[in-house]
Formats: sequence, C-alpha cells, structure tokens
Amino acid sequence: MVALALVGIDRRRYLDAEPLLIAAQITLKERVAPDHPALAAALAARARVALARGEAAEAETWARRAADIARKNPHRRSTEPLRVLGAALAAEERFAEAETVLREALVEDREHHGPDGIDTARSLAQLANAELRAHRFAEALPLIQEAAAIDQERLGAAHPFIADDLFDLGLVYEGLKRPAEARRVFAAALAVLERGAERETPRVAYVELELARLYRQDGNEADAETAARDAKRILYKAEDEERRRERRV
Repeated sequence: MVALALVGIDRRRYLDAEPLLIAAQITLKERVAPDHPALAAALAARARVALARGEAAEAETWARRAADIARKNPHRRSTEPLRVLGAALAAEERFAEAETVLREALVEDREHHGPDGIDTARSLAQLANAELRAHRFAEALPLIQEAAAIDQERLGAAHPFIADDLFDLGLVYEGLKRPAEARRVFAAALAVLERGAERETPRVAYVELELARLYRQDGNEADAETAARDAKRILYKAEDEERRRERRV
C-alpha cells in the first residue's frame, strides 16, 4: 500500500495516496515494531500529503516522527524522512533548520548511494528548493544543476522529476535576473512533460504560467495569452477531477 501511495504522490495524486497511507499505517502498527523503517516510510509519505495541502505544521509532525524512526535504524538507506522534514521546515520559513536537516540527508545519500545516485539527486533538489524559497538563488543554482544532471543521466527522458528540476532551475534563473535562460529551461521542462504521462496535468500548467509571465515581460502578449489560457484550462480540468475524487473518497 505504501509503495502504491508513493506512486500517487510522485504523480501528485494526493487524494488517491492518503487513504492508502492511513490504512497502511494502521496495519503496520499492528504488525511491526514502533521503530520499524516501513512505518517511517508511511509517515514520511503522509507528511508529503500534508505539505501538498499547505499544512506545513502537520507535515512537520509526521516528518519528525518518521525521521526519529529512521535515525534509530542503523541500516537505514532512505533519507526521505529527512527530506520531507526539511521541506516542511522550509515551508514554515525556518530556513536554517531546513538547511541543516537537508544537508544531513545529502551527506547520507552520497555515502550510501554515491555522488550520482537517484537519492542523492532528490536531496540536492530538495535542498535547492529550500534555498529557492529563502531567495538564496546563487546558492540554489549549483544544487539544482547537479540534481538535473544526475536525473537526466539516470532517468528516462520523459520522467517528471527532470521537468521538476528544470522548473526549479527556471525559477532560480528568474531570481538571478536571467530571463532568457529561465525561458529556455521552462520550455525544456514543457517538452519533457508533453513527451510523457504528465501532459495535461498541473505540472504543465505551472510551467505555462511562468512562461506566460516571461512572455509578457518581453512584450509578447500573443504567446503569453496562449500559454495562460492553456494553463487555466488544465487547472480547471484538474480541479473538476479532484472534486470527483473527493466525492468517491
């Protein structure tokens, strides 16, 4: 159930993931020790769902429980509890704490998975996102560039994580006042998404909204209007689908 929920989270189908995680947590409490690493995975996933709802304090609570369990396990290999804890702290604008936790995750991932491991890329991307939230764009740039390089080497060409990296890279370039480079990587992110299963999803819409803003800055109102209109269409469609899922849940 946890593995299936994680697939939903990666696809940002949080309403689909949450009931699976609640059921998994109940089952695990009955069958494993309170500090079993499988429970840490379920708690960390619930923290991701809480973050997606904008409930950073709840996410921090779930993530701290997950991180405490992970730290008690001498053979732990996943740093997702630390990553989501760092994300929750960054959402609460507790940036120094977030950086400390995320650098701990990065050190562990480099030790256990190597400098070019997929888990290492996830910690780099999460740390870059925290720096981005803190408006420390120069610090975020090499982190997200390294994450993007690993993902492009290790993942399929249409994997949404590559698009996520490029989206954050575009935001960093915007923060650094490099709009031409921002526009280029947003366009690359859009191309990745449109090649894979994530076309017609909010991921595409968010990229298009950033492109629309950049087009307007350039005085290109026609392309800006086209991108904004398509983004709104996708978001309205996603909202309708979310309401239908809520009724089923």
